[in-house]
Amino acid sequence: MGLIRMLTRADPDPEPAPDGEGEEALDASLRAALSQVRMDRDAALGVPAMAAAAEFTAGIVSALPVRLFRREGEGVVELSDDVRCALLNGDSGDELTGPEIMKAFTLDYLLGKGGYAYVNRRGNEVASIHYVDCRAVGIERVSGSHIMKESRILVDGASYYPWQFIHASRSTRDGVTGLSLVEQSCELLRTASATMAHEQAAVRRGGNRRGFLQSDQKLTQEAIKSLKTAFARMFQRDGENFVVLNRGVSFQEASETSVEMQLAENKQANSDDIMSLLLIPPGLIRGGADEDDRDNHTRYSIMPMLRVFEAALDRALLLESEKGSHFFRFDLKEYSKANMRTRWAAWANAKKNGLVDIDEFRRE
Repeated sequence: MGLIRMLTRADPDPEPAPDGEGEEALDASLRAALSQVRMDRDAALGVPAMAAAAEFTAGIVSALPVRLFRREGEGVVELSDDVRCALLNGDSGDELTGPEIMKAFTLDYLLGKGGYAYVNRRGNEVASIHYVDCRAVGIERVSGSHIMKESRILVDGASYYPWQFIHASRSTRDGVTGLSLVEQSCELLRTASATMAHEQAAVRRGGNRRGFLQSDQKLTQEAIKSLKTAFARMFQRDGENFVVLNRGVSFQEASETSVEMQLAENKQANSDDIMSLLLIPPGLIRGGADEDDRDNHTRYSIMPMLRVFEAALDRALLLESEKGSHFFRFDLKEYSKANMRTRWAAWANAKKNGLVDIDEFRRE
């Protein structure tokens, strides 16, 4: 009895594989796909979970207004009419608005060497703020000391001092460059990307499973070639929807391998792991998150990052005479606006206990 192993896909002349090696062949194909994946920022953003998690985080940060405060005795006063707040929250003087700069800055912080924005000064006044793509930034080490660190920031062939930029880097060791999520979790992202590539291969072959052609008698090479061509036409786009088999020839679908059955589970696990990189409860993006998920995300993911950004704003935008008495803060109240019931209940409680006056209550 002759036995022909057929791969039911659009390839006109698929390579035969020995019986009993389907799972091993699929394992090998996944390993080969993984070895060919070149992981960089653009490739990482091609993974839907990574793109969603990064955009989700950057979107939150860009939606938060930046406030400037001054300490006066035991209290603080907001400087709502300061030009620096207007630049950060509205027209920055750049092609990008303030919120757009903050979003791009956050994405560079997460996925690149760090976020960079040039501060254009006229004397002691900040005239404009300009986003600089981290991929256009170079770093020159002026000092080789691990204690007295000194560097220059290079952009378009010009050298600048770090204090001329609002800059922040993730997991930095030198203050000007950091470790991106892409570098830190390259293998996870490569695995997720390779899984997508394997899915795409399945789609290209029409979503059909592998199988066998079984014959009661030995077939000639011409008959084998004719059958292969017929099956290839069937799985092509707009191809024929049937194949006529000769007498004694039957098709048997191959059983699903354990690797194929695990692909969907692995894809879900990879997605959850990517969300974990940014400390995002998956339910916040997919739906179904509760208040604890939201609070934990704010406390453990958003607030530590905002604290880094606030220190960067203080260092770059405050005059030396203002440092210690003035400080920038992101207004997290904006993050709670979507939950009106909780927001109003909190303000009503503050009003009832005398923590805010009636005018502040009405304004908020």
